[in-house]
Amino acid sequence: MTEDWEFTQREAARSMLANYKLGIADSWIKAMTELVTNSHQNYHDMIDNPEYTVSEKPTIVIYANGVDETFTVLDHGTGIAGSGKELQELLMDYSAYIKKSHTPKGRSSFGRGMSDVLFRRKEYVNSLLAIKNGTCIAAKAHWTDKGPTFSNDTATTEKQIRAELGEHGTAVTFHWDSNIEPKQLEIISKTFNSTFSAYVEKFGKNRLIKANEINTIRAPLYFEDEIFISLATNKNLLKLLAQLIDGKFILNQQNGIINPPCKSYNQGSWHRDFPYQHFISDTPLGINALFCIDEFKVENGSTFVLPKYLQGRTLAF
Repeated sequence: MTEDWEFTQREAARSMLANYKLGIADSWIKAMTELVTNSHQNYHDMIDNPEYTVSEKPTIVIYANGVDETFTVLDHGTGIAGSGKELQELLMDYSAYIKKSHTPKGRSSFGRGMSDVLFRRKEYVNSLLAIKNGTCIAAKAHWTDKGPTFSNDTATTEKQIRAELGEHGTAVTFHWDSNIEPKQLEIISKTFNSTFSAYVEKFGKNRLIKANEINTIRAPLYFEDEIFISLATNKNLLKLLAQLIDGKFILNQQNGIINPPCKSYNQGSWHRDFPYQHFISDTPLGINALFCIDEFKVENGSTFVLPKYLQGRTLAF
């Protein structure tokens, strides 16, 4: 962590910015897929390496920070790099073929896809943490006068990196612009709280507790039009829906959810959001859009998604 290093990816900066945006099609889902693919490949490397003992099924964790408007994809694989020099070997040449990161089990591990995510917007400084073979790095990914640049993040300590990743792993954090400013987020938060108070006053606290509905605001549009309509009609959301659903689409329902950490409650049960429609369709029948007012972590009650739950008629628990 004491070394001072910096390198700029090689390719014309003007063409690179276009390539970065083209690479993930201005889609945060595609951006997330790139990083998850990297983590998946890295786990394969770890499982195939006799130096590592894998005692439980590897996990990939995704954090969404509604305040900073960032996503973090974290794994406990072998780690992308343990030094700036090693990171440079992987990422110096954009689009370069690197044998050790192009394998039959993965596409371009920690290569072009990561660059597409980290450098798609010039105004943001994104970050990368990694621990490999006992050594760790903290890197900033940002645009400079030289072009897309990785540099040592001296503000992040080794202790912080190890607290985040443990013995080995990688965490990549990138910004995403939702067109919702921090001031708007504060207004949304206050509106949510006032709407919840109005909801409880209208239906009664004891009645809601008895019905196991105390942590849910059903149909918030009934109480407050402007804020909740603006969330449902966010232009980035509508743009994504237009890519996923052919033709017209409607707002089927909107609920406000309070996720109490480490507690059992109605929305914590495994369920499909289309009641009484237990069949599988080749095309999407509906899309869930989740807007997080607070930080969305395991520690404060984030949502679990059951893998492959859309691939069969029945749910096996």
